[in-house]
Amino acid sequence: MATFQQRSGKWLARVRKAGFPTQSKTFSSKRLAQAWAIRIEHGLESGIAGLPDKTTSLGDLLMRYQKTITPHKKSHKDEARRINWLLRCPLSTLSLSHLTPAVISNFRDERLRDGVRTTHYDLTLMRHCVETARREWGIYLSDNPFDAVKKPKPNKGRERRLRAGEYEALMRALSGSQVTYLKPIIDLALGTAMRQSELLQLKWEHVCLDRRLIRIIDTKNGLNRTIPMMINVYNIFNRIKSNHKLVFKVENSPLRQSWTRLVKRAGIEDLHFHDLRHEAISRFFEMGFTPPEIASISGHRTLSQLMRYSHANTSLVADKLRSL
Repeated sequence: MATFQQRSGKWLARVRKAGFPTQSKTFSSKRLAQAWAIRIEHGLESGIAGLPDKTTSLGDLLMRYQKTITPHKKSHKDEARRINWLLRCPLSTLSLSHLTPAVISNFRDERLRDGVRTTHYDLTLMRHCVETARREWGIYLSDNPFDAVKKPKPNKGRERRLRAGEYEALMRALSGSQVTYLKPIIDLALGTAMRQSELLQLKWEHVCLDRRLIRIIDTKNGLNRTIPMMINVYNIFNRIKSNHKLVFKVENSPLRQSWTRLVKRAGIEDLHFHDLRHEAISRFFEMGFTPPEIASISGHRTLSQLMRYSHANTSLVADKLRSL
C-alpha cells in the first residue's frame, strides 16, 4: 500500500507490503511520487522487486560496464584504468544490498585525499554504472544510492602560466636527454593550444604543410577544427617529419612520466602539461586575437569556457593602455 505525505513543499512516497522492506522516496510533485509508487507496487506484485541483490556486488557491475559500455567511449583507455583501480577498492566488494549512501560517503571522504577531480570522476562513473544496471540490465534497486551522496565541489580553475625563466629551465633540463619527442611536443602545445591527447593522436595526413593548416579530428567535445600554423609551428613540423602514421609515436603514460621527470629536473613546482594550453591561449589574447578567433583555434564552444583559460599578463595590458 502506498501513502503520500507533503513536507516542506515536497512529497514523500512510502510503499509498504508484508514480507518486504518499506521503501520511500521524496519527489518535487505528487504526480511523480504516485508514478514511482505505482512502479514499485507493480514490481512487488510481479515478484521482480524486493530486497536488493545480495549476491551481485558493485564490482560485478563495474566489470560488466567495463566490458560493454567503456569500449564505446573516446576516453576508454583512461576509464578502463579507473575501473581497474576501483575494482581493487573495498567498496567494490560490497553487495548491492550493502551499497548505501553512508558507505559511499565514506569512500568519497577517503578518496578526496587524491584530489577533488579524481573523486568527482569516480562517483560519476559508479553512479552511471549503477543507473545503467537499474535501467538496462534488470538489476533491482529502488533508488540509486549514489544520488543521495553529495559530490565534492570542483576546485577553482587553475590560473597557472609559465613564469619567467621556466621555459628556459625546461629546455636546459632537456639538454642531453634521449627523450627526443618532449621538446617538439612542448613547443607545439605552446604554439597551437592543442590538448595532450590531440597531440598524441595527430596523424601526418592531417598536417597540411603546403597550406600551413592542422586538422584536428574527433576532439574532446566532438567538433573537428582547423588550426593555422604560425611560422614557428611550421618549422617544428618540418624538423620532425617522419614516415610513421602518427606525428608522435608515444602514448599518454610514457609522456606523462617523461613530463613529470622533466619538471622535477628543471626545479619547477606545480606545473602540469595542461598548463601549456593555458599559456598558449593567454598568449593568443596578448597577441591581439579576438575571442572568436581564439575559440576557433582552441576548440572552445562558449566564451565562458574560453575565458577560464585566459589570463593575460597585466603588465602587457598596461603597456597597451599607455600607448593609446
